Amino acid sequence: MNDRTERAWRNIHAMRSTVEGNREEAERLRRLPDPVAEAFRQANLHRLLVPEDLGGEGLDPITYFEMVEELSFYDGSAGWNLAVTSPPVLMLGTLPLERSQLYFRDPEFAFSAAFVPSGRAQAVDGGFRVTAKWGFLSGIHQAKWLLAGSAIYDGDVPRDGANGQPQVLSFVIPAERLRILDTWHTGGMRGTGSEEAEADDLFIPSADAFQPFARQPDHRAPIFRVPGTLLGMSMSAVPLGVARRALEALKELGKNKYSKTSRVSTKDVGSAQYAVAKSEALLESSHAYVRDSFQDIWNKVIASEEIDMSVKARARRSYVHAAESAQEAVKLCYQAAGTNAIFEAEPFEQALRDVFAASTHAALHRSMMEMAGKVAFGGAPSLPAF
Repeated sequence: MNDRTERAWRNIHAMRSTVEGNREEAERLRRLPDPVAEAFRQANLHRLLVPEDLGGEGLDPITYFEMVEELSFYDGSAGWNLAVTSPPVLMLGTLPLERSQLYFRDPEFAFSAAFVPSGRAQAVDGGFRVTAKWGFLSGIHQAKWLLAGSAIYDGDVPRDGANGQPQVLSFVIPAERLRILDTWHTGGMRGTGSEEAEADDLFIPSADAFQPFARQPDHRAPIFRVPGTLLGMSMSAVPLGVARRALEALKELGKNKYSKTSRVSTKDVGSAQYAVAKSEALLESSHAYVRDSFQDIWNKVIASEEIDMSVKARARRSYVHAAESAQEAVKLCYQAAGTNAIFEAEPFEQALRDVFAASTHAALHRSMMEMAGKVAFGGAPSLPAF
């Protein structure tokens, strides 16, 4: 482990008391509380994957995956914010280096991202006027900028793009110029602050408009050549971390408490013993599967080799499998905890809400496993960034 990796791990571990101490406040606010957001900035978490010469930590993706899982163990919403805000910023590598450096080296570097384009961007002299509403903007309350896309129009005519669809460009949008809407009222992952936001005839200069990955990055770091599967890997770490917290809570329950309805210790109940062992197996094997499948991708990126569709499909399978395994592990722990599980003082009910909420994302959903199955049958995935 090199110095920067050791430093990053120290920062993650040092955040634990702050993140855990603000879990209830995150649930109440429905976003990351300010002390947690500040801890993110102090630890440079938003730039874990960004090369060192651009102000980042320059970590490899596998180490980053394990840090997301660790942070999700402290709190699922905090882990989710790290998982979904770090990979998208690599799209900035598409910009000319002198432009991307303005963002990467900003001491207040923090982005949110919209993964589904929305609205329209009217081409005008010097740029675009954007009117749109985007959703699921995790971390938007802490972000300085939003990465979001819209269809391009020349007058009233949509600009032709690929496959007969309108051209879509991504924009770097100052968050302070957006109207954030109070829409994030959910059962699980409440603290992610994944609100909607809208822009109304907002001017964006051409220098901040780009087609992601449409040109070779000026920077030579291999992280800028990683395919879109990186985002799915980082997301899969969240349910694994959430489930691990439920598992550790069940172990502690066996050490320290009797059931609220029985004087038999949890550790002496066969169903609880099975739940602990089975959950360990589910989480350990899923973690290893994700690591191994993405390591294949990372090795090919470093070697500048083409990444076969079957390699991507294996990674996609591992992400959904990890989410489904985490769901099963949390259910086992919840049931084994008995009546203890329903109390807010224990982490089981929040883990149940969070693990299922996180797993609704397309990258972790059953539909992604179906797409990977389609590839196995020789078909083509419907997701361009598969």
